[in-house]
Amino acid sequence: MISKKQVKGRKTGARPRFREKDRELVFQILENWEVGNKKGHLTWDELAKSVGFSRGTLEARPEIKARYWKTKAALKAKNSPFTRPERAAKSGAEAFLQRIDLLEEELRALKDTLSAYDAKWKRYEFNAIRLGLEPEELDRPLPPLSRNRR
Repeated sequence: MISKKQVKGRKTGARPRFREKDRELVFQILENWEVGNKKGHLTWDELAKSVGFSRGTLEARPEIKARYWKTKAALKAKNSPFTRPERAAKSGAEAFLQRIDLLEEELRALKDTLSAYDAKWKRYEFNAIRLGLEPEELDRPLPPLSRNRR
């Protein structure tokens, strides 16, 4: 007998899988925190509460962990009572350099994803041709949906 706790192999309290859109959401929240749109202290628990995933889930992702610590360091430098105006100007340039590093890191990850999709497409194309399908057949548009089924 299937218990009420299990629905399609998942317990009712189980969280959904962490996906790319969740990663982007975490990055947006951290960026908002860094520019001052989000108030309060940045902690793993606060971040986990904002996103809806556990600290362990977030901390297990190296890119999120690195971005968390960079944001934390930027907030600490920004809020330091010992920051002088000339140091603040330098930290602005450093912030731009950090942003460039983050964007380059993200670009590398996207290039890796793209090359993985290219390899997958080559495999699909090879197998389709092996099975006798022509490229024109594969490129044919999908049929329109019929929503008036009875």
